[in-house]
Amino acid sequence: IDFLSIPLQKTASDILGLPFQEVKPQINVKPVDNKLNTKYVTLSMQSTCQAKYWNHPTGWQEVVDFLNDQGYKVVLIDKHTSFGIENFMNYTPKNVIDKSSCSLNEAFNYIKNAKFHIGISSGLSWISWALNTPVLMVSSFSQPHCEFQSDCIRIYNDNPTSGYFNTHKLDSSNWNWSPH
Repeated sequence: IDFLSIPLQKTASDILGLPFQEVKPQINVKPVDNKLNTKYVTLSMQSTCQAKYWNHPTGWQEVVDFLNDQGYKVVLIDKHTSFGIENFMNYTPKNVIDKSSCSLNEAFNYIKNAKFHIGISSGLSWISWALNTPVLMVSSFSQPHCEFQSDCIRIYNDNPTSGYFNTHKLDSSNWNWSPH
């Protein structure tokens, strides 16, 4: 089976010869005293390749502004507030609570206590799902069948330039990888 055409979790079950079933992993998080005394959501927007980013020039700022207007605080849990390469840097929107320097355990606690998590097709979205925090995933990098299906609202723009991860071999050494 072409692994690009199936969910990521099915790849593992196929290798092990097991029937596929979406399984939410169990993560034990050591509690820390980092609760915010307000309603909030967590945000992770950084990635390891430009193709995974939501590249709308004002998109993240519009989302943060909307959530702030709705009474939510937005907690940034990415490792970096800016990331990329020259001419292709990705910056955190304004008006977020910056927790980019926190430990993984602290980030997991912020996620666990958030109303929901907004992210891209990346590890922190998978962690949010595993912690039973609803996920809003903004990603046209991979096709919707690729990641988890339960407890996730997927924002996907289905057009000829969407879902490249499932149609072409990713060159992870090329920050600006694009099959065209």
